[in-house]
Amino acid sequence: MDTKPPFKLAAFGATHTLRRGAVGYLLASLFCLAALAGWITHIVVCVLTSSWWLLAAGLLIFPVGVIHGWIAWIASF
Repeated sequence: MDTKPPFKLAAFGATHTLRRGAVGYLLASLFCLAALAGWITHIVVCVLTSSWWLLAAGLLIFPVGVIHGWIAWIASF
């Protein structure tokens, strides 16, 4: 019976690194997609409400746009 782990990087001597790395990449990818969706929501909301200064701020300072987009999601509920 073989008791070796399914993933092993022999060059580095690490076991199960690929499995933990995949979860980390998945979570990072989900966060990036949520940030991008929030930023796009920010652009749409600002154009629809003619908030040109907020639009400019969100385009120049990325976190402002993302947070504004996320707040727009929460406010829509």
